[in-house]
Amino acid sequence: MTKRILLIKMSSLGDIVHTFPALTDAQKALPGIQFDWVVEAPFKDLPKLHPAVNQVIVNPRLAINKNRFSLASLKLYQDFRQQIQSTHYDAVIENQYVKKGAKVAKLAKGVKHGLTANTAHDASIAKVFDHAHYVSRSLHAIDRSRKLLALSLGYDYAPEQHTANLACNLDYGLDLSHIELDEHNQRWQQQTDDYLVFCQATTWATKHLSIEMWIELLKKAKQASLPVLLPWVGEKEQAQVSAMIEQAHWGEILPAQSLEQWAKLLAGARGIIGVDTGLTHLAAALNKPTLCLFGPTNPHLTAATGQRTKTLWLDLACSPCMQTHCPREGGQVCFSQMNVDDVWGEFNALEVKI
Repeated sequence: MTKRILLIKMSSLGDIVHTFPALTDAQKALPGIQFDWVVEAPFKDLPKLHPAVNQVIVNPRLAINKNRFSLASLKLYQDFRQQIQSTHYDAVIENQYVKKGAKVAKLAKGVKHGLTANTAHDASIAKVFDHAHYVSRSLHAIDRSRKLLALSLGYDYAPEQHTANLACNLDYGLDLSHIELDEHNQRWQQQTDDYLVFCQATTWATKHLSIEMWIELLKKAKQASLPVLLPWVGEKEQAQVSAMIEQAHWGEILPAQSLEQWAKLLAGARGIIGVDTGLTHLAAALNKPTLCLFGPTNPHLTAATGQRTKTLWLDLACSPCMQTHCPREGGQVCFSQMNVDDVWGEFNALEVKI
């Protein structure tokens, strides 16, 4: 009998990518298993990249929060609750570790699994679960998801056997065969392995590499005659990327893209340089040569991980501070000692062969 599982992992892009290997584990341990995956609207295209996902259920939380007391918001919530409750699941797994995930788990029908109070990000959520599992907070995010699903579904996974060389034991299981590039992007399909992607877009101010360094990296790519695609989010960042391209006289900015389109574009790239942001993690999951530049965040817990991925991190006295704004006098120092030649050299060492 096929097991039907409700998985709750709603955000963010990198966190969702870190969950994919756990689904591959479950597929191998329990052939035929199917997941319905609850996700927030901006990330709705991601879960269906994994063949174990039967249905993507969009949580309308973000839309509801814009106008909580409207009839439209009430209708969105009612429809979501009805969809969640239309199936009695063999297991409901809360993999967000916070209250917003526990609220969804509480709605669902099925035996509920999550983390213990001392290992979840919000201790209060443990009381929602029929089974609260201990999963150490010192593990990498990928291993945390793999261990939680193994405990919830009853198969073995020993992270201590994998963490030391995590990348060698990873199978994200992604399948992009159903994705067709749209007419704006089809020309890149003919240039597979002949372009780069620079992922500079990120949410935290402290995770941003300086504009000056990105311009110098664009110039390095120009010297190598390799086109560079630059993602962006929002009008401010679009203007910033356009200015970088103008100053470097190199690079290309595309129209707004879906995550499916970016997945396909990343899969066709020769290599990717990015900061700690979702698309960089997705590039690593697609087994592309990926150099990830870490600043205030902790690479021991959330590094972009893949067989052809390297994380460059300075490990300063103040890092990882996990702060969205640098408390140091004089401003951000995370990337202050990185230089373009070192970054480009590390990138080439990933067998990008520029």
